[in-house]
Amino acid sequence: MDTNNLRTFISVIKSGSFTKTAAQNFISSTAVMKQINRLEKEVDTKLFDRSSTGATLTTSGEVFQKYAETVIDLTNKVYVECHKADGAVQTISLGTSLLHPSMPFMPTWNEIKDQLPNYQLQITQIPGDLTANNREYAMLGRECDIMIGTFDQATTRSLVNVKGGDKMQVYGGLKM
Repeated sequence: MDTNNLRTFISVIKSGSFTKTAAQNFISSTAVMKQINRLEKEVDTKLFDRSSTGATLTTSGEVFQKYAETVIDLTNKVYVECHKADGAVQTISLGTSLLHPSMPFMPTWNEIKDQLPNYQLQITQIPGDLTANNREYAMLGRECDIMIGTFDQATTRSLVNVKGGDKMQVYGGLKM
């Protein structure tokens, strides 16, 4: 089972729509539908009830959700633990530009870097023009693990899930 399909499944649950999930993940609605169809074929059951107003979980989908979340969490843990075991140094890519310099993040990095001995920080140049916002979002989790900049609240909420108060997990980003 492809974990990307599972992540898309979870994203559809959260957004309530294939179209919204597509926009949030910078892919087509057709790609989202194909991923969900593949999952439904694999488990041989319908996971969503589809309508013109969105998608809602079926009873089977609710059961599947628990397992999908567990598989994603375990996949992230395996990734981290394997890299810890072999002592490999992991790179955290910080997206920055002339308009959004990395300076505000550096004091935070200096505070936490000793707790992350197997990680190093790499500064990655992102487009600096004002029309590049969608490209910047698309880079998150692919070319950048963290980005410094100003982002509209709606898109930021679609990319970030706040868990346990102030602890944040960025989808598609750094797995720690």
